[in-house]
Amino acid sequence: MSFYVPLVLRLEIKGKSVVNFNESSKLEIAASPSEGERTRRRLMSGMKKRSPPAPSDTDAPLALDRKCDRNTSPITNFACAGRRTYSEVVLETYEGDRLTQCSESSAHTSKLGSEAPPDISHINYYYGNPCVEKTEGILHFFKYSDEGLAKQAQCRMLCMISVPSHQTIRDLISLIGPSLHYIERLKIVRDSKPNQFMVIIKFKTHNDTVQFFEEYNGMQFNSLEPEHCRLLFVDRLECTSDSDIFDISGLTELPTCTVCLERMDDGVLTILCNHTFHAVCLQQWTDTTCPVCRFVQTPELEADQRCVDCSQTTDLWLCLVCGNVGCGRYASAHAFRHFEETAHTFCLQVGGERVWDYAGDNYVHRLIQTDTEGKLVEYQRGVTQDVEKDDKIEGMKMEYTCLLTSQLENQRKFFEARLNDVERAMCNMEKLTHTQMEDLERKLAISSNEIRVLTKELDENKSLKSSFEKKHQTALNKLNKVTSELNEERSMNTMLRSDQQKWKENLDKATKERKEIETFLRTQIKDMEEQVRDLMVHFDAKDKLETHMANSHVTQEEVESSQIGVNSPSKESNLRKGRRSGRK
Repeated sequence: MSFYVPLVLRLEIKGKSVVNFNESSKLEIAASPSEGERTRRRLMSGMKKRSPPAPSDTDAPLALDRKCDRNTSPITNFACAGRRTYSEVVLETYEGDRLTQCSESSAHTSKLGSEAPPDISHINYYYGNPCVEKTEGILHFFKYSDEGLAKQAQCRMLCMISVPSHQTIRDLISLIGPSLHYIERLKIVRDSKPNQFMVIIKFKTHNDTVQFFEEYNGMQFNSLEPEHCRLLFVDRLECTSDSDIFDISGLTELPTCTVCLERMDDGVLTILCNHTFHAVCLQQWTDTTCPVCRFVQTPELEADQRCVDCSQTTDLWLCLVCGNVGCGRYASAHAFRHFEETAHTFCLQVGGERVWDYAGDNYVHRLIQTDTEGKLVEYQRGVTQDVEKDDKIEGMKMEYTCLLTSQLENQRKFFEARLNDVERAMCNMEKLTHTQMEDLERKLAISSNEIRVLTKELDENKSLKSSFEKKHQTALNKLNKVTSELNEERSMNTMLRSDQQKWKENLDKATKERKEIETFLRTQIKDMEEQVRDLMVHFDAKDKLETHMANSHVTQEEVESSQIGVNSPSKESNLRKGRRSGRK
């Protein structure tokens, strides 16, 4: 959380600690007092408050002791930081259970008064006073220097600062009434600041503290007053003496804004003169100077001295006659050329006090003229110092007076010119504002017309939208119907595809069987043809042989000794013959 910045409040008092100001956010486990013990404490507190007070200086009104002698009091290192002085501090402590009872009693009394007349035989009263302690000291606000330690702190206390004095404790209790059951203790701290006081609220848990901060921070005390409730997280309260205040290891004290006189816990801005303010407070400061020391934050522009001929910025000499600026002889010697052209003899070193004489070719800033003879002699420092001391002082006074008069006149002219510029700028700003207002009014009228047109178009679009929604619903119904029909067609298509696959398998099987049968029949036909051919060859050979034997061309002996040869058939034919012979 960016707003979570735990603080440490330390009360520095004179001498020994005599007030009960120590508090911590750590949970303390202790036995709660019984009802009888609480009654006894209340009775003792009432008896103490009824006893006559002893004469003491602590009953003085809340005011600064302006009769104290600053010279006699010892000045410490801590007192030098703003010269803070001790002032009266009053503490009032309220316990959480008594706050709740007081709130319930007041609410019950108001309710009875509105509904029925009061019963005079039974009167509610509040006895005793809260624990009031008075001392003299300084209240310091510290924050942790280590960010890790600050993030680990579980704060159970809040400090309500700058509470207006016209807000009574009853008004404050009625303001925070819904959160009273979360509050453990309430401390009212009144210091030297007039017309305001602080309230330190201790809660039971850390979550209650954060919830209270988010709900009440920035809230107005009432609708008629401009003051707002400002809350700060507090880790612990300490009460130390003036000798132990220097023990601030790991802590950094919060300074005070000199504009609004409030503690600077966030939004801190440090300017050039090392003064620190709230950024919002410095934004409301319309001047360009520091609100404390009037240091000018925007310095005036200084003229850049350059040689008029070569723009040289170093080793420059100013003519004492016409004011011409030229560079020296160790640069481009434009100052000497100016002497040759104009015969202006003397020139002054820019940024120094030496005067050069081009005619005599020497320095003349240490030459003076004697009163008796009027001759130029070299000035010897210390020879006539006692004699001319008064004349020198008078001359310096006159010179300072003339210089101061001229500077004041220049300053008057400058600020008058600035004032005229501001008035002119304000006039221009007013004209520009009127122009912008007219432009904005014209744009507002145009925007109003556009809004009316857009409103009309919006109504038309709404009617079109309703008609389109009806058409969309009709189309959606048709789509659902077509989708259902498509699903049916897809199921039928799936069934047909499965049947087609079965018939295709049967067709492939029949085709394969037909091919096997055709192959077998072709084989049988070829075998039969070969057998027929063999028979025909056998019959032809037998006929030819009988013919030759009948014609006596061949004898029986030749036939017996001859051999009949047949062309070798193919391998397949031989195999078939072998099968046929095997069959025979």
